[in-house]
Amino acid sequence: QQKSLSPQQVMESKKRPTRVVWAIDISVNDVPQLAKRLALLRDYHLRTGAEIIPVHILPLGPKSWLGSSLAFPRTNIKSMAKESFKSLFKDLGVDYVHDPIILETENLSLRSHVDKLNRFAKKISAQLIIVLSRSKRGLRRAVVGTFTESLLLAAETPVLVLHPKNTVDHFEHILFPTDLTEGSKKAFQKILQTAQVLNAKITLINQIPFPQIPAVHADYLL
Repeated sequence: QQKSLSPQQVMESKKRPTRVVWAIDISVNDVPQLAKRLALLRDYHLRTGAEIIPVHILPLGPKSWLGSSLAFPRTNIKSMAKESFKSLFKDLGVDYVHDPIILETENLSLRSHVDKLNRFAKKISAQLIIVLSRSKRGLRRAVVGTFTESLLLAAETPVLVLHPKNTVDHFEHILFPTDLTEGSKKAFQKILQTAQVLNAKITLINQIPFPQIPAVHADYLL
């Protein structure tokens, strides 16, 4: 049986400064639905007082078209990217986040981008990473992969993924799948504390495999 936090512990957790890394990689196609998808981000900020820190990974290695360009020095490219995000946030009314942070990397691989973000989140003691998924499908997903999937597999900080079709605008109910292992129990302790700060309900779900005899599925027995 899990222990609940006392009202005093909940209030103390609200007083503690919380830092959230928002991994931003926004294309033109993302803009129309961006405000709706960011409603949860705003709700989290209002309920917890968390610092929302937008972070963009910018590939400036020799193999990238930005890094190999002789027209723009690296400092100019980073500055242009930062100002572009600031302008977009202003247009969308996103006034609850810090100025964007641009992290450059020499490597084009998804893993290198994930490692860069992981190190930054750990450096600033972030409690959460939020990422907007593009939900890639088909050949592009099979060949290139996705940043979100790579992040989920390698992140040392809890990750919240916002799906393109997300319509939820506030935290009210959290579904927590568990396999009842020690790792799952430790994760639940963190979710429990977060849920109490957000005043959200938690539903636990566990799937019990039904015993099956492989031979039953053999053709000669059908």
